[in-house]
Amino acid sequence: MAGQLGYFALPSNDPQASMVFYGGLFGWQFDEESEHGGHHILNTAEPFGCVGGARDGVPTLYFTVDDIHEAVKRVRELGGEADEPVLRESGWDAACRDSQGLVFNLWQAT
Repeated sequence: MAGQLGYFALPSNDPQASMVFYGGLFGWQFDEESEHGGHHILNTAEPFGCVGGARDGVPTLYFTVDDIHEAVKRVRELGGEADEPVLRESGWDAACRDSQGLVFNLWQAT
């Protein structure tokens, strides 16, 4: 279903240290580093991970869409900003800002 939270990423300037911290705190287990420099958490019900680059310490929300190209177009029509979609291992990803400047990503599974 479009618009559901599909993934979120915890930013970190030191992902290895964050994995030690959260692994020790919550018992999270992480996979190997992915193509985008992040680590998916393997043993949680919610799909999320830890990525490098603190991005002001704010988690990144990924909202699912059925058609990323149409969703990017709609973001722009509504006064937001959207990067061109990029194909990654798990699907299409587009970084966006809403009309008020809030950062989020759109994601379409492959």
